[in-house]
Amino acid sequence: MKRIKFFTADDDLEINRLEHLCEENKIAFVMSEIIQGEGGVNVASRKFIKNLYGTTRKYHVPLIIDEVQTGIGRTGRWRAYEYYDIKPDIKAVAKSI
Repeated sequence: MKRIKFFTADDDLEINRLEHLCEENKIAFVMSEIIQGEGGVNVASRKFIKNLYGTTRKYHVPLIIDEVQTGIGRTGRWRAYEYYDIKPDIKAVAKSI
């Protein structure tokens, strides 16, 4: 298992880290939250999520978005990823259902 930093700022120098991992490794899937709720509220940067989406498409890696805490309208939209104009391959939901 490989982990990358959760980026909340578009100007972070390591924001393309997933691209480098995909070039060097066979990746089974990528999973991320849009908003982290443990230990405060951390909202993913737009560039970070767009990079995840673009890189997973480029390398044919499934993208899983965890909507357990943010899904079913809790952010104002049905799913939090809708703010980023992406379409994940898998959406994880639980609590609100």
